Amino acid sequence: MELYQQVFDFGAKVGCLEGYLFEREEVDRSCLPNWVGNVRRMFLELPPEVQRSCAPSLRPIVERALSQGRRHMNATTASLLEELLRDLG
Repeated sequence: MELYQQVFDFGAKVGCLEGYLFEREEVDRSCLPNWVGNVRRMFLELPPEVQRSCAPSLRPIVERALSQGRRHMNATTASLLEELLRDLG
């Protein structure tokens, strides 16, 4: 996949996750483990220089997704987002 398409797809998936969880009372919890796992996998598949470049903008988005969505997540799903935060440095 072309790099720019990878970056766009990743950004769209992360942004949708944050938007889906933002101040939402009802969430389809069954989709979250796969969604969060895909976000982390997609980030790790980006070249290191792209990861470093995206990290400052990405960190607050992931933090908001985690804080807004933690009540809807099981421990494993929350842990995946916490691992992504550690990946971001």
